[in-house]
Amino acid sequence: MKKGGNIMINVIRKWFGTDNGRLQDAHAVSSATPVAEQADPAMEQLPEEVVHVCIVSGERMGNVIPVLHEERRTHVVLMYTEDMAARAAQLKRFFEARGVACTLRSFDAVDQASIFEAMRDLRLWLNRHAAASAWCVNVTGGTTPMKLALFDALRDASNANASFIYSDTRNEHIDNLTTRSREQYRDVLNVSDYLAAQGLREMASVSGHPNWQRILKDVGPAAAAMRSIALGPREWILGAINSAANPLLQKGKGPLKAASDRDRLRLVMGDQANDEKLAAYERERFPVIANDLKKSEEIDRLIDADVLRVINDKLWFPNYRAAYLLGGFWLEWFTAQAAIETGFTTDHFRHGLEFGWSDGSGDDRNSRNAVRNELDLCVVHRNRMLVVECKTRSSGKLTDSVYKLDTLRRRVGSALSNALLVSASPLTPDEYRRVLETGGIYFCAGPDLNRIGEFLSLWKEGRPEAWVPSDASFKPKTGQGSNNVSRKRGGGRS
Repeated sequence: MKKGGNIMINVIRKWFGTDNGRLQDAHAVSSATPVAEQADPAMEQLPEEVVHVCIVSGERMGNVIPVLHEERRTHVVLMYTEDMAARAAQLKRFFEARGVACTLRSFDAVDQASIFEAMRDLRLWLNRHAAASAWCVNVTGGTTPMKLALFDALRDASNANASFIYSDTRNEHIDNLTTRSREQYRDVLNVSDYLAAQGLREMASVSGHPNWQRILKDVGPAAAAMRSIALGPREWILGAINSAANPLLQKGKGPLKAASDRDRLRLVMGDQANDEKLAAYERERFPVIANDLKKSEEIDRLIDADVLRVINDKLWFPNYRAAYLLGGFWLEWFTAQAAIETGFTTDHFRHGLEFGWSDGSGDDRNSRNAVRNELDLCVVHRNRMLVVECKTRSSGKLTDSVYKLDTLRRRVGSALSNALLVSASPLTPDEYRRVLETGGIYFCAGPDLNRIGEFLSLWKEGRPEAWVPSDASFKPKTGQGSNNVSRKRGGGRS
């Protein structure tokens, strides 16, 4: 939170005599019993037990988490300015889809007098419609003048039926500034909830396919074999195999040049048994066109994993799935397996997630206006998101992936997010520099592929900053050593 926001919270703490900063456990403090204040019997009263008042701002989670954290029947009042109108409407849809009633109230922030007038009008509205409800006033969102006006308008009701709270997303707790209590966040968001709260919609995912867990187990030996090649002395074989497979994966080329993206994915996921068109694709042969690939220990590992075969002294991919994996996708599946082994459940994990930004029309799953994007993997745990991008050297420029990953982290994950770049090869000096420039990305590269589970465990514990890459995973310029990588790179919650 910005410095001005901290000053505002301290002002509120001093008002309630809590400026010593010592907060008690929430369960050790009894909340005040709400008392009706200037109730108007002619006005229709809200039926909910508690009304959460929030100011809509750029960061949604400070408002979303306390509402979902609430165990009482809740009504949300969203105060918003003109520039936040679309976000307020999206949050209203989000809350109502989860059974939480919501009222929108716009206000003019052209000057301080207008803000104070709007908050006094809010006080009148609450007196008329929610006098019998507890008021939970969230001073997390909005500018400092907005928080001050909200506090000024409702502070006299603090001993009756208003409590002021601050949602500390960085430290994962809710401070009740009135009762001098603190409560740690509960885990209230899964992947779908997180995306919806951010104004996004999940459209499809590879891990959502009914065969996904079986395929994950089936491709395990191939992914492990590719990892061992990536870490071995003849890493160039990895690039040669990738290059041989890539032409077979491109639309309009190779034996499956007429196949759609959907059909190609269905082949990978084993849907061809009941589909003659897919079965015909599966019978196609996929030659390995790479003159420099000879019989070797590394090739034998891939033959043992049944992703390469020798026919008439030539190497062949036995099927499309094999070409797909060796063309670079093995790294996604390898990382997905590490995530599952770390203990993330299917509700809190996605592999191959396709999502879209809302066009404001509500249910836009199939809307032409919905912009579609993809994440290799994402995990949500304790209301935090980890966005993961996996790259082999032949699957595109790694420097472009760094900027893409940083953009997705900011737009998809909010302030409660981290990003992880998984690379089959060590980072070059330029790639390492670009990771440092973003200030928000961790990386697991080259020999650290064996340590993906270690990073995921640290992130799950809320300690990603404890991750330190090995010296061999990157090639810094002179004077940049691994001991200061974590500090210089940042990568904590922004």
